[in-house]
Amino acid sequence: MIFFGFLIGATFLTGCFEPSEGCLDSNATNFDVHADENCCCTFPSITVGVNQVVGDEDFSSDSIYVNDLGERFRILESSFYISGFKLEFENGSETSILDTLLIEIPEGSGAEIELEDNYNLVYGTSSAFAPGTIGLSGEVAFVSFVVGVDALANMAIPDQFQDTHPLGSNNSDLHFIEGEGYVFNRIDILPVDLPSGDTVSIVIYGDDHLQSVQMNADFSVIPGLNTILGIDVDYGKWVEGINFAAQNEVIQSRIEDNTASVFSLTQ
Repeated sequence: MIFFGFLIGATFLTGCFEPSEGCLDSNATNFDVHADENCCCTFPSITVGVNQVVGDEDFSSDSIYVNDLGERFRILESSFYISGFKLEFENGSETSILDTLLIEIPEGSGAEIELEDNYNLVYGTSSAFAPGTIGLSGEVAFVSFVVGVDALANMAIPDQFQDTHPLGSNNSDLHFIEGEGYVFNRIDILPVDLPSGDTVSIVIYGDDHLQSVQMNADFSVIPGLNTILGIDVDYGKWVEGINFAAQNEVIQSRIEDNTASVFSLTQ
């Protein structure tokens, strides 16, 4: 009789159990160790502070600088795209950005393609950019990205994005060329010592001109917490070895070759 009552009680308790929903991914900001069913995870974000310099000096468009050839110059304006931002961990894993968007490529084809929403436009006045959310944690060995816009997104047009998106129409006047795609890198340089007083305007675009950057890293991404990095952008590195009296094609080629050395992690 006692045994029979125990079975009834156990059956009653089991029947009343209701599993609770919650995030079971320990890398999420809302990780719930007590949850029974996985649901509704929210992942931390990464923000990159931008410190714009020329050598040991803070960058200013009003200042005159000297490159390694003794050429004096001012940089009047600068802007460039950073895309494909990712972290590479010491254990061999890597994480890119989790955020995505759907774009019809090419426009009018009726075929939507899911892209990683990993595009950032950095100006000479920018202090930070936010690549998006990440889903892994651990010890980071490298931070990498490309300067430019990948081939798929470069087939889109600004009107396909929200106005406020880095690839959107608010940014198209300076950063999109009809029939060519997005302008990856734009630098307006005023060589101080040239008699002509002309500005050297470098406009880099086209899939063949994507430049890869990989920086050594030594920091940790902590599970469930947002990550803040700092990057130096050294315009002095971009104009190393440049004689400003050269043809624009020569200057552009040198700027492209110098790109990988322009960026460095500050933390």
